Amino acid sequence: MGNSRLKGFKDSSGKFHPITDYKGVRKSRDQSAKLQGVKIDRKKRYKKDIEDIISTETESRIENLSEDEYDDYLDDIGADSLFTNYSYSDLLKNSDEIAYNTGYNDWLDGEIRDMEREIRKDAEQRAYNDLTDNPTSHGITAKDVEDGTDAFDEKLEELNDEMETEVREEKEEELDNDAYDDWLDNLGDDVGVGSLNIGSPARVLQDIDPTAYRVGYSDWSDGERDRITDEVTNEIDEEESIKAGEFVDA
Repeated sequence: MGNSRLKGFKDSSGKFHPITDYKGVRKSRDQSAKLQGVKIDRKKRYKKDIEDIISTETESRIENLSEDEYDDYLDDIGADSLFTNYSYSDLLKNSDEIAYNTGYNDWLDGEIRDMEREIRKDAEQRAYNDLTDNPTSHGITAKDVEDGTDAFDEKLEELNDEMETEVREEKEEELDNDAYDDWLDNLGDDVGVGSLNIGSPARVLQDIDPTAYRVGYSDWSDGERDRITDEVTNEIDEEESIKAGEFVDA
């Protein structure tokens, strides 16, 4: 039976009463619980280590994001999609001021040429009315007006030239940049923003609407953070799976 002996005692009749050693059992159970606690603690530390790695790597990649990448993103979107809420005239003005001003001068000359007949007719009417209403103020008499004398004809021709200059200046004042912008915007409805040689849409957006540019950059950065976090998490999970021998089919 070996050398092990039961612990106990005999009573007055000589009967043996064994004593069960629960201390050893408790000790064994305590040790098992402690060991389980260690395993749980290790799992927690391991999970936290992975989370820290993901967070550190994500922040590192986000720090490398730049406005240049955002600009590339905007340029890839393209002018037609990016500037649907902006006027054609403002885009041209901000993307190529020289082209805008040159275009304005050409447009103004064309508008004036188209209006020459109207200008002359308007000037002649004004000159005639002024001369017939106030002949003496122009150095002729009512009789000259009534008879259509040479003096009347000469004075009328002189007034025509003066009135034509006056009418032309009035018309040019009406044909200001706002009128040109309206013409451009109507033109843009037909030809589209993409017809403009605006260079980098990102640069134009930054000039024409810096607030929209900054808000867009913030939204884009948030989206990139989510994308990078998922990317890093997948990379770490794949590395850990390989280490554990859990190869996953692609």
